[in-house]
Amino acid sequence: MNLENLELKIEEDVLSFLSSPSFIEEVEIAKNYFYHFVGQGEMNNELHLDFNSWLIYDYKLTDGESFLSKYYNAAQVTLAEDEAAFIQQLIDTYLSLYTVIEVQNEYKMMRDIFSKEVYRVNPESIRDIQENELVMGRILGTGDMYWLTGNKQYIPGAFKTSIERSMLEDFEEFKKINRYANWDDYLKDHSEVLYKHLGIIEELTIQNEKEGDELYYVWQSVYLIRDARNIKKIFLGHKEIVFDDEDKDCVYFKMMYRKSILCEMVLKNNRLELECTSEEDRDKAKTIIEMILGDNGKHFKDEILSINDLV
Repeated sequence: MNLENLELKIEEDVLSFLSSPSFIEEVEIAKNYFYHFVGQGEMNNELHLDFNSWLIYDYKLTDGESFLSKYYNAAQVTLAEDEAAFIQQLIDTYLSLYTVIEVQNEYKMMRDIFSKEVYRVNPESIRDIQENELVMGRILGTGDMYWLTGNKQYIPGAFKTSIERSMLEDFEEFKKINRYANWDDYLKDHSEVLYKHLGIIEELTIQNEKEGDELYYVWQSVYLIRDARNIKKIFLGHKEIVFDDEDKDCVYFKMMYRKSILCEMVLKNNRLELECTSEEDRDKAKTIIEMILGDNGKHFKDEILSINDLV
């Protein structure tokens, strides 16, 4: 079974289904909400594809059903067995953002940057992507591997900190109302927030290409340290620092400040890098890190890196 072709067929069938006169008003309400929320007045081709994907999978009608779910209920008796089973799986998917942590010919290992869940993804569902790059999509379980579905969007890894930071703030607000909610709960009902981020990134990228300006920056500070193992131990025991990831060469942390991400940190050999999205945040992060490090580290340099330096 070619899942990619099946996925495209299902999406076309759902779009045809929801184009019936009985849904005209509902679709218009959804369209006005989506484009107003995402903040894009003009409907370009890429954003139109985003809207179609959101409309099929995520938009909830007044009865609480998605169009995909409503289509399945209406067409269930006429669907082929494999198609029906695939739609049932698609109904349970949600949009998230994944970073590539390992690339092999047989698979790609991907981590949800919010929930931290790791998935072994079939390479046929995602092509031409390198480690540390980001992709937005929907994870679907298919046997011993996963499949990345939906209208996949590729995002430079340099935007990871900014997106995490903004999404974490929204998630904390969501948890004030839904005390026991997790990231899965939040993402299932807030995919338009990710689309809004994508719209901002696309606008920055287009402006950068037109004007030749370096519109996205990372404020970085570098410290030279004496004992990486000791620093790692100190960080793991510190309440303002959260362990994020680790590979054979590097350990990744986040520094938190008032429940928001202040900066990301990379610990590698005798070097510690702080990466912030503003000079103000970098100044705060430097003050905190220097108190934590004490005599265990020495400030080496500050830099401002453009997206061209990071991608």
